Amino acid sequence: MDKNTIRTKYLTIRQNIKNKSEQNNLIYQQVVNNIQINQSDLILIYLSFSDEVDTQPIINHYLKSKKIAVPKINGPEMEFYYIDNSTKFQKNQFGILEPVTNNKVLDFQNSVCITPGLCFDLPGNRLGYGHGFYDKFLNQNKIYSIGLCYQECLVPHLPHTKFDHKMDQIITSTIDKSCPVKGRI
Repeated sequence: MDKNTIRTKYLTIRQNIKNKSEQNNLIYQQVVNNIQINQSDLILIYLSFSDEVDTQPIINHYLKSKKIAVPKINGPEMEFYYIDNSTKFQKNQFGILEPVTNNKVLDFQNSVCITPGLCFDLPGNRLGYGHGFYDKFLNQNKIYSIGLCYQECLVPHLPHTKFDHKMDQIITSTIDKSCPVKGRI
């Protein structure tokens, strides 16, 4: 199957998951107990959209103890901006919330990137929405990346190219797994 066919399939699968609330709670527990995340100073995390794994409880948990930054699309680039409890948000061209701030992250030292995806595979490949923002950002910045997904969206194998960025780790409701990526772990 090609990537667009897989995207369509997993959008439908994700929309029809019945126990999302339960899985979100289990994923939250995996995240807040994750050693890599807890040892980081900065968490780069997406603002969940539509049927994605809900990141708001994770953000709320870490706002008390860590620096948090979320993505903002600026032309062809995705950049991260610091947020706090007073940050205002507005929808971008894709209908995704972005922070209304100029407090851009310039130093990614000791950070992790919690990454969305339509589905992931066991070796750490990710299938996103097809715009390449996360692949480009992660390939340029070499940040430890953790993909979040529902159990139904973890597959044995996904097609990928040399431009696709493999995750260092995948977290689902039942798995907190380092991925077998050469030279990373």
